[in-house]
Amino acid sequence: MAIEVMKSIAQLQTQYVKQTFEDMSAIMRDVISHPPVSKEAIEKQSHHVKQQADKAFEHGSTISSTLAKSQKEIFDIMHSRYHEGAKEFFNQQDHVKSKTKH
Repeated sequence: MAIEVMKSIAQLQTQYVKQTFEDMSAIMRDVISHPPVSKEAIEKQSHHVKQQADKAFEHGSTISSTLAKSQKEIFDIMHSRYHEGAKEFFNQQDHVKSKTKH
């Protein structure tokens, strides 16, 4: 389960980085082909850059949340299995002790 979670997160991260580079390249191509000469053009390009930054922060937050949730789920499963195993072990020990008394 942990490996699958890490693979999923790595895939999300790869997709995000690829998309970010594509988006930033498009913005840069636009800047190069249409240099901002007016206040409106500068504001438009600034808005595009801000959108990219917002997407980056949102993505980071999503990845962090996914990772934290997954780690908690994995911990809970491991904790539960540990207690089940310990309970089973002690039950077997009690069973062995009761057989040796007879």
